[in-house]
Amino acid sequence: LNSKPSAADQPQLPGVWFDVKARAGTTAATVIALHGRGDTARNFGSITRGFSAALAWRVLEGPLNFGKGRQWFESDQVRRDASAAKATLDLVRAHIKSIDGPVVLVGFSQGCMTILHLAAEGADKVSAAACIGGWLIGEPTWSATARFPLLFVNGANDQIAKPASVRAAIQAFENRGFATEQIEFGGGHQVPMEEAPRISEWLIAKARAR
Repeated sequence: LNSKPSAADQPQLPGVWFDVKARAGTTAATVIALHGRGDTARNFGSITRGFSAALAWRVLEGPLNFGKGRQWFESDQVRRDASAAKATLDLVRAHIKSIDGPVVLVGFSQGCMTILHLAAEGADKVSAAACIGGWLIGEPTWSATARFPLLFVNGANDQIAKPASVRAAIQAFENRGFATEQIEFGGGHQVPMEEAPRISEWLIAKARAR
């Protein structure tokens, strides 16, 4: 895994992250990845090995402490007022802007929730996003002008991101003109690595179609 670029390389970028280069010679897209609450970028970054070798990665780390790991926002604050996530959304947008070529997003659990708020508000340069094990928390600012497609991936037995909550999120985005697709697998609250090739294929196809 590549380490975080030095301040001299990209002094404008906030936060902590690491990059993984595409292994297939040509980068089909760069994934900006957001871990779940209580995790770290390094730990979550292990999923990159299960996805297509044509994808490059930037794995970001949440800016706030949570237990022994990190989080993207305080959930109770965002439930009361979505603007509580503004600093985190600005952080993600800065990284999106810094990437050359197609950008796609992958988020798990609270990382998925962050992506959904970003999608609702709008994010230039993003071709598509895969939202794994997450749902819509609070009421985002629905001001998107450039809507990108969303793939919802959830476990049929997930007791945290319950299927009904995921379906409600899908409906909320479809009601506002977003194209959505869904993969429901048989497990619980996890990134289903058996579905990584299928998710990769979807992300690459959307990036190439943009």
